[in-house]
Amino acid sequence: MTYTWGDDTAPYVFTDIGWGYNAGRWRHFAPQLVDAGYRFLAFDPPGHGHSRYADTPYPRRVALQRAIIEAHGRPALALAHSFGAGCLPETLEGLASHLRPQRIATLAPFSDLRYIFRQYADALGFGDVNYRSLLRAVTRKTGRHIRTMDPALSSRGLTDVAALIVHDPADRVTAYSNARILARHWPGSYLLEAPGAGHNVGDRETTRRVLAWLIDGDVPDGATTLSTASAVATHELQQAFRSLELTQAHGQFKSDYFQ
Repeated sequence: MTYTWGDDTAPYVFTDIGWGYNAGRWRHFAPQLVDAGYRFLAFDPPGHGHSRYADTPYPRRVALQRAIIEAHGRPALALAHSFGAGCLPETLEGLASHLRPQRIATLAPFSDLRYIFRQYADALGFGDVNYRSLLRAVTRKTGRHIRTMDPALSSRGLTDVAALIVHDPADRVTAYSNARILARHWPGSYLLEAPGAGHNVGDRETTRRVLAWLIDGDVPDGATTLSTASAVATHELQQAFRSLELTQAHGQFKSDYFQ
């Protein structure tokens, strides 16, 4: 199910939601963006809101985002949350540059799918053997190894997309370390801490600051640039140790070097 508000001839805002949400989560964003002269486009992915159930793992969600953008043409802006935000970098990476939005905001994104699956496996009490079995099941289902599903690496080439990455440091659903990793990889991106906003990132003040960024390009006070994309190497040593660095960056060893 796809929904639009605003003038059909106006430049549009592409949006995507997180797991378990529906298009209604944008109710505090759509009116102001429409008033600012944009057409607001939202959709319920399969199994969400008013859409019928269908299995939509990461690669299919990326393909769905890409298909919607290709059908509607270049969005002026993009706004995404949680799982939708995590899929967006690969979606944009796979689009021709003339279809990429000028400016986006990602709320509580993940940056590394292995982190998500490790968190899931730990919650179920899986040991290493069961965890590896889970990863093999992912490959059988999607035709891709989980290490290829890496939003942070996908973001490295998005030099033409200005990004605001918003995350609550105390988020208990998707750890704040995901936002830091993504911000370090995305060239010229801004990272905004939103204490108390929770995983929903729906408090009034954060919403106001995200809207100011989208509508006017105003970088919120306190937003920082962490990007070291020019130094994020393609050297074989970087590739060999990347998975270890990500494990450390997500807090097991809490090394400032990796964070």
